[in-house]
Amino acid sequence: MTEPTAAQPERRVTPYAWYALGVLWLSIFFNYTDRQIFSILAEHIKRDLDLTDAQLGMLYGTSFVVLYTVVSLVIVRLADTWRRTRLMGYGMLLWSAMTAAIGIAPNFGALALARSGVGVGEATANPCSHSLISDFFPARRRSLALSLYLTGMSAGLGLSVVLGAFVAKWWDEGCSRWNGCGIAGWQAAFILIGLAGIPVALLVLSLREPVRGTQEGAVADPDAMAAVRPWRTLAEDAAAVLPIINLWPLAQRGGMGAVALNLGIGLIIATIAVLLWQVTGDAVQWLALGYGLYAIASWAQLVRYQRPDVFAFTLGSPFFWYLTLGCGAFACVQASVSLWTIPYALRTFPISVALAGSMFGPALALGAAGGTVLGGALTTVWQRRDARAPIWIAMLGGVLVVPVVAAMLLTGSWQIYAVLVFAVSVIVSLWAAPIGGLILNAVRPEMRASAASFFSMMQVMLSLSIGPYATGKISGLTGSLGTGLAATLVLIPVSLSLLFLASRRLDRRVLSS
Repeated sequence: MTEPTAAQPERRVTPYAWYALGVLWLSIFFNYTDRQIFSILAEHIKRDLDLTDAQLGMLYGTSFVVLYTVVSLVIVRLADTWRRTRLMGYGMLLWSAMTAAIGIAPNFGALALARSGVGVGEATANPCSHSLISDFFPARRRSLALSLYLTGMSAGLGLSVVLGAFVAKWWDEGCSRWNGCGIAGWQAAFILIGLAGIPVALLVLSLREPVRGTQEGAVADPDAMAAVRPWRTLAEDAAAVLPIINLWPLAQRGGMGAVALNLGIGLIIATIAVLLWQVTGDAVQWLALGYGLYAIASWAQLVRYQRPDVFAFTLGSPFFWYLTLGCGAFACVQASVSLWTIPYALRTFPISVALAGSMFGPALALGAAGGTVLGGALTTVWQRRDARAPIWIAMLGGVLVVPVVAAMLLTGSWQIYAVLVFAVSVIVSLWAAPIGGLILNAVRPEMRASAASFFSMMQVMLSLSIGPYATGKISGLTGSLGTGLAATLVLIPVSLSLLFLASRRLDRRVLSS
């Protein structure tokens, strides 16, 4: 691929770009349906498999996110050099199959393995889809395109609740008339939703691969993509995150000093993980999280030597860390609310799973979609005057979420609770598209998949591994799920402080993007 020229005329959005966006929308819809359906079915899973709230939190978060993070690290270079449509399509085939496998898992261990498989497949989605959108749409339309794309996330989050409740109820009622079907309704829901994603994966595989940097005036280099050896690239990058094996490429690139630093980091992480295991009794939680953090640290070391330009824009940038950690702290609250909102309602109010699905599913879907589009629209207007607008929007969400969650936990009416679920869904969805657009506009075209993946990897790792588990653990210790939900709000001041620091470090070049 040749370098883009300094000044390029505004490119129009083609009909095919809108078609591709529609296919990518379907992919993210199933991506989040496969994740969020766990929420409406959590009480059934807990009852049938005799799980604790902490184990539910681990299944929803930690089991999913650790391999999601590790695979994100491994495939990011491939997403910047190989066919993104093929990589994402294969990933979707995998996560759909693993979602179906959850339906036949007999115990906690098998569930954890299947959830990890979902994470492996879904790791391909963000870097590929964001990079594709940036090549189908010009810079001034990217926030809008990302906003529309992310409504698929909102629809998946909400409609999974409706679909999960409907399928489970329909299956259980039908099986009671037929004297049993061999599997429970919650199992059937996972199997059917997983299988439904396979045709969409085939559509993703059929998409045309755009030239990277098309919107900036780049032209195709016919030999560049053909020269990529995907299996070799995967093997090289996997070596960076596998313990012991990772020391060899580090020694080659950075010498024994890099090896010593890596071993020191590993020892510190392992010590803390074992101590937390001993304190909480949850080995899976802390050993898995410890490995995920060690993998990130090891890979970051190698990126510093392999791709110093990418490292400087991302993992070597204070702005990137402040932004990522600030959004990650806020996302801990978001992830906790996403899992525990419906179980809290079922335990607190006299409502059935079917009613909860029909009420809270639309509230979650419409709220998240509305918040995502509103965030993108606000950015389009606000960013003309202030390049920091995406950060201000994220901070606004952090300020507003505290009183709304508090009101949710204090109300005695499930009708008012449903309205507040809608409100909190709007609030926690405001920042995704603006911050995503900011990340894409802050780096060069050949770094976009890497930047999107780094950001997503870090904030997803933090939020899903800490928020849902911590809420479940506190719920188990106190006997109150409401106390567990309220406890996560202490992270909001941390988020606001980090986002403010990010605003002070924002590169002014983003103004001209």
